[in-house]
Amino acid sequence: MTHFYRGENDLAETELKKSLQVVEELHGPEHPLVSDVALDLGVVSFVNHDDAVAQKLMERSLAIRQKHHGKDSREALAALLFLTVLENTGGRSNPFRVQELAEVWDASEDNDGFGEFINLFLQGNLTARVDRRAALAEFAKADELGIRLLGEEHLIVSFFRSRHAELLSNLGRKDEARTMLEDAITSISKSLGENFILNGRLANLLGTVGATSSDLPGAEAAFRRSAEIYGKHLEVNEDELYQRQYQQSLQRLSVVLTRQGKYQAAAEALDPLVDLHAKDLGNHPEITQRYALLSLHPEKPELKSSDLLERRILSGKTPAFVGAIRYAKAMKLMRQNHDRPLVAQAMQARALKYLDHAVSKGFGNLENIRTNVAFDPLRSHSEFQKIIGRIEAP
Repeated sequence: MTHFYRGENDLAETELKKSLQVVEELHGPEHPLVSDVALDLGVVSFVNHDDAVAQKLMERSLAIRQKHHGKDSREALAALLFLTVLENTGGRSNPFRVQELAEVWDASEDNDGFGEFINLFLQGNLTARVDRRAALAEFAKADELGIRLLGEEHLIVSFFRSRHAELLSNLGRKDEARTMLEDAITSISKSLGENFILNGRLANLLGTVGATSSDLPGAEAAFRRSAEIYGKHLEVNEDELYQRQYQQSLQRLSVVLTRQGKYQAAAEALDPLVDLHAKDLGNHPEITQRYALLSLHPEKPELKSSDLLERRILSGKTPAFVGAIRYAKAMKLMRQNHDRPLVAQAMQARALKYLDHAVSKGFGNLENIRTNVAFDPLRSHSEFQKIIGRIEAP
């Protein structure tokens, strides 16, 4: 653990693994000392981005402590606290574990208002669905109580502030939301490092605040930071949730770059997602959608993403056919001008899908779609290629 406190996380993990093996051999798998080492190793694994391993270790530590010390003991409470944090960071949410923590804390010898702090936050989350201003008052009370109990730089306080700041932003109080998020990121960076997973979520929220308050340079920096953090985690943990968060950060980065007229940078921001989903890119229409917008309308930043949204395209035969033609045009540009064959292939798959949908809805001619090619069912790849070859560049 000395290595851990020095920031030497890999060395800490190596030594704790050895320690766990030794105490298991000496005392058996359910000795209280095993729970201590398992919890320490779980915390280090969590900070090292291996959440799946960390969760198993923390659950094991909690089970041993509950058996030996009791469910409401201080020892069990410590393990439960770390497990609750793990299950509610990085985009995850387990409110039942949070409620369990509040109940155990209230029943423990350390009852000092922590349960009230947790319940205020949970109540604020529920209230936000019907009355955001009332929820804001509950979050403010929770924040004040959390700072008094745990200190302003505690991880749980920073985690709760992410929801608080999100609500502030939704109510138009952008500057307050921005300050709260920046303070939370600073606190976590000091205690757990700049790349701790919660900072990815906080940076994403900070980018959203910037994007919705016309601070596009600030939003760009925040989304880049969020993507960087999630990207580092994906290097050691191919978690599906982290992939979604990583994808969301890069897509939002591409949007704010487009709004600033940085079209080449906007396309390059999406390139890591093409690599990530190379084998299955056709099932990620939002990626090819952004590329289509950038390739078809590089001088029209006012164009809205909704113009190419799948729901709209599949709403009827005419939108489906127009969508097919748009994707075919974008595919041609991707192959000829941008050297992105994987994106072109995915665009072709989507164009074929939309064309099939138009046919199934009864679309029967191409007279108003800039071509004189007679319309046939066009379900085969070769027939569609003939049309693609005659489509004019925009």
